[in-house]
Amino acid sequence: MQYHPLIGSLQHSLQKALQEHYPNSHAQIVIETPKNPDHGDFSCNIAMLLAKTQKKNPSEIAEKIIQSLHQQNDCIANEITLAKPGFINLRIADKKWMDCLPNIYHDHNHFFRPNIGKSRSVYLEYVSSNPTGPLHIGHGRCGAIGSSLALLFAEIGFKTHKEYFINDAGRQIHILATSVWLRHLQDLNIPLTYPKKAYQGSYISDMSKDLLESKKLLPTPLTKNITTISQAPPSPDQDEAWLDQCINEYQKANTTSDRNIFEKACVDFVLDMIKQECIDFNVPFDQWFSEKSLVTDGSVDASIQALKSGGHIYEKDGAVWFKSQALGDDKDRVLVKANGDYTYFATDIAYHWHKLQSKPDNIIDIMGADHHGYIPRLRAALIGLGMKPSQFHAIIYQFITLTQNGQQVQMSTRQGSYITLADLIKEVGLDCARFYLLQKKPDQHITFDLNIAKKESLDNPVYKIHYAHARICSVLAKLTEKAPSYNPDYQLNKAEKGLIQILTRYPDVLASCARDHTLHHLCQYLLELASQLHSYYSSTKIIQEDLDIQASRHYLILCIAKVIRNGIKILGLKAKDKM
Repeated sequence: MQYHPLIGSLQHSLQKALQEHYPNSHAQIVIETPKNPDHGDFSCNIAMLLAKTQKKNPSEIAEKIIQSLHQQNDCIANEITLAKPGFINLRIADKKWMDCLPNIYHDHNHFFRPNIGKSRSVYLEYVSSNPTGPLHIGHGRCGAIGSSLALLFAEIGFKTHKEYFINDAGRQIHILATSVWLRHLQDLNIPLTYPKKAYQGSYISDMSKDLLESKKLLPTPLTKNITTISQAPPSPDQDEAWLDQCINEYQKANTTSDRNIFEKACVDFVLDMIKQECIDFNVPFDQWFSEKSLVTDGSVDASIQALKSGGHIYEKDGAVWFKSQALGDDKDRVLVKANGDYTYFATDIAYHWHKLQSKPDNIIDIMGADHHGYIPRLRAALIGLGMKPSQFHAIIYQFITLTQNGQQVQMSTRQGSYITLADLIKEVGLDCARFYLLQKKPDQHITFDLNIAKKESLDNPVYKIHYAHARICSVLAKLTEKAPSYNPDYQLNKAEKGLIQILTRYPDVLASCARDHTLHHLCQYLLELASQLHSYYSSTKIIQEDLDIQASRHYLILCIAKVIRNGIKILGLKAKDKM
């Protein structure tokens, strides 16, 4: 379906022409904007679609349709031409373009909020970074995509649920706790070699001072009980083994009860940091869901039982297996090991089983490129649990190369030598950071140059869009009449008609973003609109002695400002009145 305020009328006229000449045709009428404006305002390829079924030359079919359109009194096209091999090009009178402005000014027919969703539900999960350190720019891209998609879906009639899955169980949490504990030992001047595979960031020292030095969540260890980690570490190719040895020392030196309290405190410390970073980056969530709860509340067993009831489970070599290959995966997967431990995939199935309990119409998971191979098994699990394949959507985003002063900046949580999301916001600002992370399709790689992003010029896309809105606000402050005036007989100049043509595409741009699960369409659209506004501002005198002309131009620029404000709001940005 198309939502352009003029396209519906054109589709109606074309449908009447088809009924006259080809009453049995069920071909979909799609109307597009030609890349070359000399070909008209709109173009339709319906004649070429019919050529196969009617076994006729597309030009012959197009001529019949055009003839019928000319005979219709209510057809809004004032110029209709044939372009070989069978395109029907349509040009619309300026008055009809002018008639579109009240739709925008008053939001008639839900111009800004086309009801595409019709109250269907979308369950979005994004970011879901391990609570082991601050968010980096890669997490920021995921958050920008997820939160803006949620804003988009809510704007166009969907019910949304936004969730962060907290991976608060397993090895990564043990590494985090061990890292903090080892830093505390160093602060106590206990000699040891800190593992290269442990977490290195300065936040580890902050946690050590808060949780161990101040709150004393673990007893002070006796040096004689931890002699093993004071020894020289193994060779570099055994860094992981050295980390394992340190984890063992941490677990031996502290009771299970103390470790549980301490590890929860470590997770909460980092999670509080992550939550604040999400707030600062305009990435809200409706729920923060704990992985640990899936085991304690029986969800893992329940989800496996659900698969078993569908005939998707079998046992082999003492382990419990999921018949995922039969549902599209490349092989079957173990859910419960022979020793009784759940696999990571088992808890992930349980988490998606939890999602299905709310009966969403669509589930959207946003994952990094390193999870690409995980999608088939996850889709297989959802199918096994009763979901239709078309209801599950996995958005894979490519990672970012961050550069500063010509040098690449590393982004490793364990290494600690990376720019956090908080650093990025401080460096370039919230709006610039979000736009740069949204302006390309998620599956395209981004090279984020911090130096370029900070430029205050029209070369900076964020600056260009903000400046367009600020320029309009500057003009509005100087206008003398109290309210703009709509004059349907106003004679548009070429630039004004071009601006209205861009404005009227807005609802279809939103539809494209929803269809493709990407915001880059909207980013490009706002850049195009801002560029045309700057050209119009430079070439056309808006404030002038002829108050009738001024009032019509006042009305136009107000419509432009409304579209910019609504568009950047979906991107998680805020319009600027001054620059």
